[in-house]
Amino acid sequence: MKLEKIGPLDALVRHGQSPSTCVVLFHGYGADAADLAPLANFLDRDNSLSWVFPNGPREVSVGMGMMGRAWFQIDMESWQKAMLTGEPRDLTNWEPEGLSAAVNKASSLLQTLTSSFDRVIVGGFSQGAMLSTEISLTTSIEPKALVLLSSGPIHYSIWQSQIVDRKKAPVFQSHGKHDEVLSYGGAQKVYDLFKRSGWPVEFTSFNGGHEIPPQVLNSLQKFLKTHGH
Repeated sequence: MKLEKIGPLDALVRHGQSPSTCVVLFHGYGADAADLAPLANFLDRDNSLSWVFPNGPREVSVGMGMMGRAWFQIDMESWQKAMLTGEPRDLTNWEPEGLSAAVNKASSLLQTLTSSFDRVIVGGFSQGAMLSTEISLTTSIEPKALVLLSSGPIHYSIWQSQIVDRKKAPVFQSHGKHDEVLSYGGAQKVYDLFKRSGWPVEFTSFNGGHEIPPQVLNSLQKFLKTHGH
């Protein structure tokens, strides 16, 4: 895997044997491009797809003097309080600080890729999944498929108004029933939005938290074999 500059963003890239399909996965808050990169080896063992793992433009503290990357800012105090009380935050009307800038940069990267690939599958984990949904519903980018790992609803009224005019693409969604970071109820709200709007959605739930367990990877591998070729 090589670090390349694609549009305005740095990204880890693995070039596949097929010139037609590229999978772009955006990492979660506090991680970086390397966090999801190992998934390529498991999900695409025959190296038939190209893979791009962009690095978030924001540098954020993740504690103990360590730094990570993010796509937009979150209120860590409110998040920690929600986790301690067990009462998940309602994110439906939240427009995060920096979301617009992140969408612009990520969209520029994707526009660069769409000039090289016939099919671009877009997705991510947590904050990266929210960003993927925002891009897919509010910009000119129309991915061939969408991968939402442990996501949640933000900017929800905008999503509701925009989804009716979008080209429907297959969606893979997963979420842990005991996720303390982004609630399972929020994930169901995202699922209902796509399902109600006629998008083909495959939802994989599991008895776990904010993570990507083997059960999800196995289901996602099958999804990519179906929609990535």
